Amino acid sequence: MLERFWTLGIIDPPTNGEVTISWTDLLAPGEKEKIENASKLADIVQKTSGFYGGEPPFTANELREIVGLDPLPEPKQPPNPNDKVTTDDPLADDAGADGKGGAADSSAQQG
Repeated sequence: MLERFWTLGIIDPPTNGEVTISWTDLLAPGEKEKIENASKLADIVQKTSGFYGGEPPFTANELREIVGLDPLPEPKQPPNPNDKVTTDDPLADDAGADGKGGAADSSAQQG
């Protein structure tokens, strides 16, 4: 049947001589079932968290995988308090960019 389709020009013939047919899983849960499963899992987490020292039995990404969602991105690391923080003014010219400022001037400013 497929040969007839590409002979008639309905579909392109296979480039490597092999045909693979795939379709979605007919037994996979739909949106309604995914929501019901997520609700049941949330109940399980709520009821069993006390058994794990207050920690949930599933991570958020494990729950997302079970209901067919993509995992959440990894959280960003907080800044290291030991890293040097520059106090240089990025808008200042290089002459006074050492972070110490210039000498005090007692003259009146002209403006």
